[in-house]
Amino acid sequence: MKSSDWNTMSAAHNTRIRGRKLWAAGIYSAVSIALISAIIVVADWLNTLFSESQTFLSQHPKLYTVSLIVMLTAGTMLVVERSLAKKQRYNEWRDD
Repeated sequence: MKSSDWNTMSAAHNTRIRGRKLWAAGIYSAVSIALISAIIVVADWLNTLFSESQTFLSQHPKLYTVSLIVMLTAGTMLVVERSLAKKQRYNEWRDD
């Protein structure tokens, strides 16, 4: 192959990679906006629920709402991180 053919292939490859990165960035943006919206809706619902309850939760509803959301988010992130790490280890093992 001539060097111009390699340059053409390299440019096409870089364009595909750039397109995939833009597509992935768009997907991640949409998912993160959806998750933030869901968290806001759940936070409002929990705050109302805690405010109207006749328990100790009604004393500081915002504190309990934020605490609960932080705990759920942290737990979810731990599960996701562990599953991604396990998948990465499997892919590294498979590639050997």
